[in-house]
Amino acid sequence: MAVEYLAKEIQASNWGVESKFAANICSGYINGGKVILAKPTTYMNLSGSAVSHIKNYYKLDNQDILVIVDDKDITFGKWRYRAKGSSGGQNGLKDIEQKLGTQEYARIKIGIQTDKLSKMNTSDFVLSRFSPEEMEDLHIQFGEHIKKNIDQWLQ
Repeated sequence: MAVEYLAKEIQASNWGVESKFAANICSGYINGGKVILAKPTTYMNLSGSAVSHIKNYYKLDNQDILVIVDDKDITFGKWRYRAKGSSGGQNGLKDIEQKLGTQEYARIKIGIQTDKLSKMNTSDFVLSRFSPEEMEDLHIQFGEHIKKNIDQWLQ
């Protein structure tokens, strides 16, 4: 959802399925620089394939990559940006690290932890839908964080 929101904000071109990347992609411009947005079509735990295929195809450096993931260990609506670092137990990031062979890429973790987590199986929780109130809060958070931080994230 965050990537789709970002695509709207930068008026990115239409999403297209790119089977060679195992992802849906679109592109746009931020501050005059071209940005490629991707949503892997694999399971989240296997998203490293999409990231590595895109990196290799466009001949990107690791510092050109920004990954956005949800994180059940961060309070709902909070965001954490890191220029590099470990997966912190997040399986999608573990797969990206394995496929890239490094932890040297930027990531944004968006907190999804709510009271529901203590009442549900973890898998059921991370696959559940947000309530309408949570969706509204997330859209507000997306807008605030993207407008405030996009230049820093893309340095």
